[in-house]
Amino acid sequence: MENLVMITNWPTKKLTDLCKLERGTEPGSDSYVKDLVGTIPFLRVGDLTGKVDAKRFVKKSNNNLQVVNKNETLITFDGTPGIVVRGFSGAIASGIRVIRNLKPEINGDFLFYYLKTPMVQKMIKAYSKGVTIIHASAAIPYIKIPLPSVLIQRKIVERLDATKKAQELNNKQIELAEELFQSLLHRELDPKGKNWEGRFLKDILVKIQNGTTAKQNQEGRGYPVTRIETIQNSQIDPLRIRHAELSQEEFEKYRLNLGDILFSHINSEELIGKVAIFENQIENLILGMNLLVLRPQKTLVIPHYLYFYFLTQDARTQIARNAKRAVNQASINQAQLARFKVPTSSLGVQKQIVEKLSAVQDYKKKLLEQKAKLQELFESVLNKSMKGQL
Repeated sequence: MENLVMITNWPTKKLTDLCKLERGTEPGSDSYVKDLVGTIPFLRVGDLTGKVDAKRFVKKSNNNLQVVNKNETLITFDGTPGIVVRGFSGAIASGIRVIRNLKPEINGDFLFYYLKTPMVQKMIKAYSKGVTIIHASAAIPYIKIPLPSVLIQRKIVERLDATKKAQELNNKQIELAEELFQSLLHRELDPKGKNWEGRFLKDILVKIQNGTTAKQNQEGRGYPVTRIETIQNSQIDPLRIRHAELSQEEFEKYRLNLGDILFSHINSEELIGKVAIFENQIENLILGMNLLVLRPQKTLVIPHYLYFYFLTQDARTQIARNAKRAVNQASINQAQLARFKVPTSSLGVQKQIVEKLSAVQDYKKKLLEQKAKLQELFESVLNKSMKGQL
């Protein structure tokens, strides 16, 4: 495992010979405070990964803190090992290290990028242990860093910074596109001051039905089947599809039609009501368990119009009001959903609304595709630069 290092003509040194990794602390849950006066954020591994929404704060006066600023590099070795980030300020938990006291022969930005390479990540993974909580600090003494001249390090950093800048600009465009979509969604689908008719959902559907409970497999046997996990950002993700073996009768019963709305009716309280519209992304796609299919009556409502309605705050309010809550999940049955009131305009107005919202969604989709390409480019430039191939 000690051979996990980039193969270059550059000399290498151990990470611990180039800098100091200072560990965070655990002041204890009794130190958490709600009054934000005189406090700083307490940063856990989940805060760095984005998996924790409930932020914690501790008093600045607490002596048992490892305080960091936004310019410092942080790396995790517990929980989710190998996360390398900047841009956080506060006190860090014990699963996080802050990199300090760099030697003159290593550029801090170069080190930041190198710690993200597959070689370092593989090393951390190789020394990871634990079941409930993963620990990988044993990897620290074995992480080696290639050392081209400081001038070459700076050039590599400039190249990676340029790629990173393109990613940041693209991310900003995605954020602005989402803001525009939400603004249009609220404006176009708000029935106030408009002569629209509120109809029960059951009166504008041809079909509302549960999905199949057939056992799914990952070996690709049978028909492709949707799952709750298949719905990502209101889209059907082909990479999350599984398969199930069905009879011809079951196939005809559960097969999705163009324009069908998929609705997650059993999920966590935050995720219940996830929706997607079927646009023939996958041939012979079958509706899976914990999902409902809503098949619009197209002489009354355009499928995309109904799909967009379920993204509105009005729909979310109805879902929250009707959801039956249990431990770690909530549910809405067909009868409850059928009584949802949907504001409907004429088909002509619906068509105009759908065109506007679809245009913004299509634009955002292209930006997301560009985001994936830029990430591939960044990873390629990172790996080739660190191997001395650029």
